[in-house]
Amino acid sequence: MGDDPESISWAFVGRGDHLLACGRLHEYTEDTSEAIRFALDAGAVSMAAFQAGGLARVLLALGRTADGRDVVREGLAHSGVPEAGAAVRLSAALLSVRLGDLDAAEMHLERAKELIPNLERRPALTAPPILAEYLLARRKTEAALGLLSRTITDYVTEPRVADEMIAWGARAAADLAETARDRHDPTSLATARSALDELVVAHTTLPRPPFEQLVPDDLVQPAWEALFQAESQRCTGQVPTRVKSGDVVYDGWSFVVVVQAVMACMLRWSVASSVMMVSTACARARTSSPR
Repeated sequence: MGDDPESISWAFVGRGDHLLACGRLHEYTEDTSEAIRFALDAGAVSMAAFQAGGLARVLLALGRTADGRDVVREGLAHSGVPEAGAAVRLSAALLSVRLGDLDAAEMHLERAKELIPNLERRPALTAPPILAEYLLARRKTEAALGLLSRTITDYVTEPRVADEMIAWGARAAADLAETARDRHDPTSLATARSALDELVVAHTTLPRPPFEQLVPDDLVQPAWEALFQAESQRCTGQVPTRVKSGDVVYDGWSFVVVVQAVMACMLRWSVASSVMMVSTACARARTSSPR
């Protein structure tokens, strides 16, 4: 049993899930890289491809785009069974979005959906955050919110994915609200706020509270919580003056620095995009404030 390659591969998967649940992303990348090498040496190419899909996403979150590209390329070369193929295609789509190649992202998503129809409802594939990011890049904000609202209760067994989903939902709602304010469209503004409220209510039906940390040194969950709060405030048109990250509440205009401090060594891609959006929101608020 202990020498069975399949059993060892699944043990790697279990350890990887534990590392992710604790926010230990750097350890996850090292451990999963070893797992992929083991699976390939053992001839378990589909398992290697599935693990490559997960590894690529974490590498991209850490800002290691070149490494993520290499892992995606290797995964595409070895994907066999539909679920493994879909996992790699989702990561390839995410990579393409980050590189600004939305046509390539669309192609990868179409291929993934051919392999696994309704993949957004398969918790093992954790597709909704990737699909939402793609839709936002296409400026299909309402479609992103609709997708997240329809699928969030499917992730009852994946609470961290559900937390990412409400963070992406807050970003989508904030984008929609800013557009509505620019166009002086109160109806669309109310729709954006209502859509976010409904998504948050749907999350409350899940068994775990949002952004719960399993271990005190998990920096990922507080980071997502801070981003969710900032984007929620952007949706309502508030300047991000008070943001809670873990057990700490930050005041004033230093929010961008707070996000950088929490996330700089972790989710580098998210910190770059979020700092830009929140800085823009702060600039708008200052411009509209009386001198």
